[in-house]
Amino acid sequence: MTRIPHPKRRRKRKPFSFPTCRLREIERTIPTRDFDQIKAVLPEVAVTYRVIIAHRWCGGVGEDEVQDRMQQWCTRMRIKFSNEEIAEAINQAERRKHLAPAERLAEILGLEYCERQALAINTIGAIDMTKRQRTIERKKRKRERDRIRGRHQTAQAQHTKPLRMAGRSSSRTHQAVGARRNQPPHLVSPPRKNDRKQWHRWQWHRLVAPS
Repeated sequence: MTRIPHPKRRRKRKPFSFPTCRLREIERTIPTRDFDQIKAVLPEVAVTYRVIIAHRWCGGVGEDEVQDRMQQWCTRMRIKFSNEEIAEAINQAERRKHLAPAERLAEILGLEYCERQALAINTIGAIDMTKRQRTIERKKRKRERDRIRGRHQTAQAQHTKPLRMAGRSSSRTHQAVGARRNQPPHLVSPPRKNDRKQWHRWQWHRLVAPS
């Protein structure tokens, strides 16, 4: 008999870290930047690493540790900088306490809005659009998504309306719709995963029982 696997448990997601997200987005822009822009963004990378280390260890940050992280970052990004240039960037980072604003970092990288959207960047601004303009564009896209979702939900409701008008519950309605499509009722709407008994029964009918 086929062994029925246990329902997959939802993995615990890591808490959101703005500095880490900012660092990953800087890394996505590196392949399309020139040498001067990459060199200008090195102090921002050093500040980001200082914030990450300070938040992780809840204390002081050693200069050697930041320099090691910077060297590893340059190796991973395939960028060649001397130890003096990395030390200079770390010294500039020590004078600052906060990360650079989104608009300022966009000016350093020369990031445009179309490239920002293509790389899925959220924590860095754009040189050709202000924050207000980006907010207006984001709301337009959200309204378009909501309109498409509403149209889909309306079509689905009209498809099941005759069955609901006949007095059927939502579960029976979905089973009837599945029967119309020549599918077994137990394959149409799976039960909730926290209902272990019903979930195993549904898995058994789906995997073991003949269709």
